[in-house]
Amino acid sequence: MGKKSKKKDNAQTKQKPVNTGGVASPVLFGIGGHCRPSIAVGRYAMVLNLKSRPELNGDKCIVEKLLKSGRVAVKMCQNEIRKTYSEPEVISVSPLKLEMIWDLPSRSNPNNDEDEICPVCCDTVLITNETCSLFACCGARICNQCFARCCMGPDPDRCPFCRSSTKDTSDEAEIAKIRARANRGDANACYNLGGYYDFGGKFGIQQDQKKAREWYKIATLKGEVRAAQNLGCCHRDGEGGPIDLVEAAKYFRIAAEGGYVPGITNLGIAYLYGHGVKTDFQEAEKWLKLGAKRGDQMAADQLMQFSGLINAQRIHFTPY
Repeated sequence: MGKKSKKKDNAQTKQKPVNTGGVASPVLFGIGGHCRPSIAVGRYAMVLNLKSRPELNGDKCIVEKLLKSGRVAVKMCQNEIRKTYSEPEVISVSPLKLEMIWDLPSRSNPNNDEDEICPVCCDTVLITNETCSLFACCGARICNQCFARCCMGPDPDRCPFCRSSTKDTSDEAEIAKIRARANRGDANACYNLGGYYDFGGKFGIQQDQKKAREWYKIATLKGEVRAAQNLGCCHRDGEGGPIDLVEAAKYFRIAAEGGYVPGITNLGIAYLYGHGVKTDFQEAEKWLKLGAKRGDQMAADQLMQFSGLINAQRIHFTPY
């Protein structure tokens, strides 16, 4: 009973995609032939080969304005090691003195796709397993068209973000990259590794739901709400350990409060049936209505099915 949604992948890992067609993305190819983003206001860069201010070379800055003269106004970021300057300083430099940095746009919720755009074209919304590709080496994501463009560039066998080699696409190489990220504490890699152990079969990994619990818990502690949802399912269904409905409800709440829709629905169901929490039709209605509003069919079905119980408690209920 209830919903169990366990996505194995955050995004499809693609190393050698074919040309997907469409309009070419505005990608530049910089020093050494590697793909880099264009200079644009708000993007980060590194100052290089500045003869007039050599102490700034290697420091990070943010593009403030593109000047009519062709130069670029940048605001220097504080150098935490040398403490060269105490206040933010704006300087004018030639664009040839800037190496743009692959900084992903910030997101209000890193586990939702709805507000993440491709950091290359700054146009395509990244939707997991639909419009984006993920680099297993560093976990960076870009849209499929920009990914294909990178792979047709002068250096197709290197990640444009971390510069790691992407030539070896064997299962052994891919899982080694994901494990390395997980061991470094990457929440997405921990979540994916938990999924591989949960279901088994991918990358030659044998199913081990006890290990799946362990990786889901690590990812949850690092803020990965999808892992919290999956961990709640493990505790609810007794996968990889004993059934513990209290723990299940706890992790469903973490996922729900993080805005993850399956967690929202499962928390509503927990309140509806009293699974791990005290039965509370008001709380159940609140969470199930939210899940239904976010497009979850199970939440809508549960609201319809148990409308009689809610009405019996004289709680106003508007069916979806």
